[in-house]
Amino acid sequence: MTSKVKTTGAPLPVKPRLEIKEFMANKKQFSLYVQALNTLYSELKTEVLSYFSLSKIHGRPFGPWNNVDPPLNPQGQPKGFCVHHEIQFLTWHRPYVALFEQEIYKRANSIAKEYKTDSEAWIQAASDLRQPYWNWADPSGILPQALLDLFFKDSVTIGPASKDGAESSVSNPFCLYHFKDGERDGFTTDPPTPVVDWPQTLRYPTSKGPEARSNMTKFNTMLNLEGDRIRYDTERLSSLTTWKAFSSDGGKTTNSLEKIHDDMHDLIGGIFDGGHMSRIPFAAFDPIFWLHHAQIDRLTDKWHSERQLWAPDAGSFLSLLLCVPVAH
Repeated sequence: MTSKVKTTGAPLPVKPRLEIKEFMANKKQFSLYVQALNTLYSELKTEVLSYFSLSKIHGRPFGPWNNVDPPLNPQGQPKGFCVHHEIQFLTWHRPYVALFEQEIYKRANSIAKEYKTDSEAWIQAASDLRQPYWNWADPSGILPQALLDLFFKDSVTIGPASKDGAESSVSNPFCLYHFKDGERDGFTTDPPTPVVDWPQTLRYPTSKGPEARSNMTKFNTMLNLEGDRIRYDTERLSSLTTWKAFSSDGGKTTNSLEKIHDDMHDLIGGIFDGGHMSRIPFAAFDPIFWLHHAQIDRLTDKWHSERQLWAPDAGSFLSLLLCVPVAH
């Protein structure tokens, strides 16, 4: 019998999600998040709330999650549970991010209880911890080196991680996710793509073979080239006056949030023969996915607060979401 997973997000009281640069400066929360995400990475694919299991809800390998079979495409073949290019795009991804946030929160709070020095401060930091977001529409238009290092360096310094007060260099979970044995089963596509051969998630891969690595220079170059356009479109979202236009359709003078979202997936993963983020069925395996979608969630909330509009016919949307395992 399937044990249902209740998606609540982090518990009350409400605490703010921090932009990733501000989050990095909060040493205790950053340290706890890094350790929590590495813990999530270590869990097996057979565990329903492991990193692999949470990520595969979004797409490949198009299998059941928590004993719930995935929906079928018009050809009768299984697909991911996620919704794209439909009016439910934003309302589906919101509980998905909340589920990820609650699992990070749980692990961070367990880790915080292990600290014997300054224990109350660590427990408070864990209680306040929420999923950070990356504001890629920052008006400054600058990708600081510290952020590039976070996205591309193999290790990251956190402090303390050893519970003895000393800073430690640990595996950087923001950089990539290493697939464990058997996790790429079901990644084969028709026509074939190199994703099945890549042992870890990549951004702007240097080749199609298993030796490929991410290319920080190309990532930085493309984001700087396209940054002004992304910022302009994001600023113009407030001009859209209906949920449908804001969510998926866009307007005469600007793109929808989903179109901006799509563009950022390509700019993060690589526009031509890109990495995992630019291939939607594989995107959620890249840890930057969660920073990106927390930003999408923030922009959704911002527009809603200004317009006081939400998805029309929300009852039918709810019935759709209840067919998706993250809403159980």
